Amino acid sequence: MFRDSHNLISVRALLAGHALDLAAIRLRLLLRKTGFNPDQPRLPAGQPGGGRWTDGGGDGPAPSADALPPQVVHDTSGQELWDHFVNVYALDGALAAQTVFNRDGSTIESLFNIDGAPVAWDERHTIVTTDGDRITFENAGPVQSIFTGDGSDGAGHLVGTAVWTDDGPQPLLHPAYVGPTAPIVEAALALFTFMSSQNDSTGAAVFAFRANEFRPDDVDTFSAVWVGRLTRDEVNNACPRHEEVQGLTNEAADTARRERNYWTASGFGTAVHRYIEQRIRALLDPNFRSEISLIKIEEETGVALPTREGRYGEKDTIRIDVLENPGSGTVCVYDIKTGRRGLGLARSAEIAGTVYTRYPTTQRIIVIETRPR
Repeated sequence: MFRDSHNLISVRALLAGHALDLAAIRLRLLLRKTGFNPDQPRLPAGQPGGGRWTDGGGDGPAPSADALPPQVVHDTSGQELWDHFVNVYALDGALAAQTVFNRDGSTIESLFNIDGAPVAWDERHTIVTTDGDRITFENAGPVQSIFTGDGSDGAGHLVGTAVWTDDGPQPLLHPAYVGPTAPIVEAALALFTFMSSQNDSTGAAVFAFRANEFRPDDVDTFSAVWVGRLTRDEVNNACPRHEEVQGLTNEAADTARRERNYWTASGFGTAVHRYIEQRIRALLDPNFRSEISLIKIEEETGVALPTREGRYGEKDTIRIDVLENPGSGTVCVYDIKTGRRGLGLARSAEIAGTVYTRYPTTQRIIVIETRPR
C-alpha cells in the first residue's frame, strides 16, 4: 500500500510540469483586485529599504468593496531576518497569497490553492534571492518538489522530490540536476527561517535532509531535502521530545527574566542556554543531550580529526544546542534562538557533517528552531 501510494505521488509530481495552473492565475487576479501589485517597482537590494515598494509607479487598482484588504505585518522587534510581509485573503478569510520582504532584499512569494483547483500543488513558495535567482518549493500534501525557476507551470527545472513520512523525508524523484546547489540550500533556509518565526502551539517549521548527502558544493544532494511547516502531531512523531524542549525553553526564559541574572541580550541568551543544559544533563540520557561540542569533519578543517566529542569551547568544534536521537536513523537538532533569527548555510553544513560523524548510522537530520514563548 505504501509503495503504491508513493508511485501515485510520483506520477502526480511528474504531471505537475504539464498542469494548466488555473489557481495561480486566479490568485494573481485576486492580488490585483485587492490593490496588491507584485510588479510595482521596488527599491533595489543592497540599499536601505531594498525590496520594498516605492511610493509611486504602481498601476494596481484600489481595493474593491467585495475584496478583503491586504494585511501588512512589520517586525517591530528588529530581531527577525524579515522586515515585513503582506497577506492577501479570500473573501472567506482563507490566506490566498503572501509576500515576505527580507532585510537583505530577497523575497518569498507564496500562493495557496485555497479553492481546490485541479492542479498538482496545495501551496507554492518562490524565493527570489538578492542575485535574482528564483527557487520554488511546491507542496502537494506530504510531497515537496523543488524547482529552479517558477515551478511546475513555468520554466522551472525539477531538482528533486521528497515525501514527508513519520521518520522524516524520503526521496521520490531525483532527476539529473546539474548546477549550483548553494542557492537552493540558501533558499530553503530562508523559507525555514521565516516559517520558524510563525511557530506556535499548533505546529512548527522543520528543515530536514539526509545526513550523508548534505554537501552544499555537491550537485547530487537534493533527493530528500524537505522544508515546511508540520502539525504538532507530525513534529512529535518525528521528534518525540519536541514539546519537552519547547517547555524547557519557556521555563529557561521565564527563569532568566524573573531572576534578572543578565544585563544584555547576549547575556539573556547565555542564561537560557545554561538553564536548558543543566536540566537536560541532569536526566543522564545518552540520546538526549544539550550543549555538546562535536569535532568538525576533515572536509571542513583540512586536518584528519578523531571522531569524538570535544571539550566545551575546544578548537575545531561546534556546539549543538539540543540533540535528540530517537532512533530509526533520525537525529533531531533543536536550535535555540533568543536573539537574531536565522540558520545559515555554513551552520547547517556544520550540523550535518558533525552529527553524521558522531552518529554514522544516521540517515536523516531534522532541524527545528525553538524560541521562548
